[in-house]
Amino acid sequence: MAESTGVTVADMQEYLRVDGDEKIIQNLITVSENAIMNAIEPKYKVDEYRKLPQFNQAVRVLVDYQYFSRGLLSSQTVQWPESVKMLVNSFRWQVIRAYGNQQQTDTG
Repeated sequence: MAESTGVTVADMQEYLRVDGDEKIIQNLITVSENAIMNAIEPKYKVDEYRKLPQFNQAVRVLVDYQYFSRGLLSSQTVQWPESVKMLVNSFRWQVIRAYGNQQQTDTG
């Protein structure tokens, strides 16, 4: 897996095609990363997740969804877009296997 620092505010501004809103976007990135990590396994380090392109894309899609739906979230019937669910499911076992193998190696 390629090294990655994950999704940055500058990345999201370009992805969303917006200027400004740095604090809002950073908060949405953090919330999205935590939500996705909690859906898989919260004990794994965020740096491990950020190495996965699928994780970073899921974060982008979830930030996009939350950013453009800010006033509508209370009336929506869908918690996550289907595309985020698909992305999370596509790498769930990859994360669990990689982290599990790392733990077995660490404990010797």
